[in-house]
Amino acid sequence: MSKKNEIERAAIELFSKKGIKATTVKDIAKAAQITEGAIYKHFSSKDELAQAVFEEKYNEIIDDLKNISAEHGTLDDVVKQMIGYYCTKFDEEPEIFTYLLISDHYQYNLSPRFTLIDFIVDILKKYKVDGDRKFIANILLGAVIETGRNILHKKIDGKMSDHKKKIITSCLVILENSAKIK
Repeated sequence: MSKKNEIERAAIELFSKKGIKATTVKDIAKAAQITEGAIYKHFSSKDELAQAVFEEKYNEIIDDLKNISAEHGTLDDVVKQMIGYYCTKFDEEPEIFTYLLISDHYQYNLSPRFTLIDFIVDILKKYKVDGDRKFIANILLGAVIETGRNILHKKIDGKMSDHKKKIITSCLVILENSAKIK
């Protein structure tokens, strides 16, 4: 793993556990087993590091979701595959899920140009889902995020993938009733 990747990995882990504000460059250097100066060879500040990592990981997820949505024909299949992806991603890399979707990045203006809500709205348009698409997209994403948040906070037992069928069923019920959400 390159030094830059080690820095990014350590930063994500610390940002997801402690938050950006509470994490220092010294903390990141210690976790990456490098000097603080080595961080500054790659990033001019902690804020730049936070933004770079956020954008890189967020864009990876968006790209993966775009591929999933392009590979599957029906809306039900797309929903099932996207939720399956999220569950797997959460179980394999909870710190990335936490950093991108749950942590304090909003107070640092770390918001992507193209959001997951925008992406879901585009899918809803593609499949001609009736109702308030932006509101529906928020509900669908919330079903995933809140399940993950509650697993992280030990309010729901098990892994994310243990709850995949329930999340999928809930989202499909919402979509079946979308015309009522106006």
